[in-house]
Amino acid sequence: MPLIDQNSRRRRPTGLIALDETAASDGYTLYAPLTGTGEVYLIDLHGRTVHQWNLPYRPGRHARLLADGTLAYNGVLPGEKALFPMWHKYRGGVMLHAAPDGTVLREHRDPLQHHDAHHLDDGRILYTALEPLAGADAAAVRGGSARLRGRGRRRLGRHHQGGRPGR
Repeated sequence: MPLIDQNSRRRRPTGLIALDETAASDGYTLYAPLTGTGEVYLIDLHGRTVHQWNLPYRPGRHARLLADGTLAYNGVLPGEKALFPMWHKYRGGVMLHAAPDGTVLREHRDPLQHHDAHHLDDGRILYTALEPLAGADAAAVRGGSARLRGRGRRRLGRHHQGGRPGR
């Protein structure tokens, strides 16, 4: 009997595996594989790639087509230190707009940006980021480890940032 590959993702089929055209809506699907290196795909109802972007950063969360036809993309800023144990899994750091040919039109970087950001059609970006807290601000935050609280470590809080990058 052959050995079973322990990676369940490799045992599953990929791509379009079923389609009920009577229940599906016309249109396209845009996706940026989280395990990719910066590829973003626009696929049709039959799973065929109709357009592809190759961007310089691996995905941090998602991509979105804006009303003007540009691509809003959240990527991971490479080479940053981990702010907490799961930071590398959930961080971001790069928010950009790309032309259909992949040219980066505008880019904003924030190494404290969490994975989520919403690119507004007018060019502004609303995103969550971490902010170091110390002293009374850190003490006011519930939770955490008693072992770490006694060591004077900073805590990280979340704040929202908005603005027009590159302007």
